[in-house]
Amino acid sequence: MNWPNDADGDVFRRMEISGFDFSKETLVDFNIDFDHWPITDSEYEYVKKLYPDCQFFGNNESGYAQFQISGLLTYKMVTSMQKLVSDEVAKVGGVCESWGVMQD
Repeated sequence: MNWPNDADGDVFRRMEISGFDFSKETLVDFNIDFDHWPITDSEYEYVKKLYPDCQFFGNNESGYAQFQISGLLTYKMVTSMQKLVSDEVAKVGGVCESWGVMQD
């Protein structure tokens, strides 16, 4: 396959080399990073309203939120989701620039 020459394309190339099966649905983890931490209660509630199954991880100095989407893993799906989420969480200082899947 031919993916763009960017960070997401690099991940897809590594996954292809390792034998990932792109024809099967998989759970994709998307991470939301924030420009400040901890986030406020209202920021937490805003993100939870958008992504009810979102989980939050962190300590007093840094943290992030994570949610999962199930589907066929494609470059378009990943980049579209990152843009959508980043646009939605920008008002609370969030951005979605990282993702991952569990591989066998």
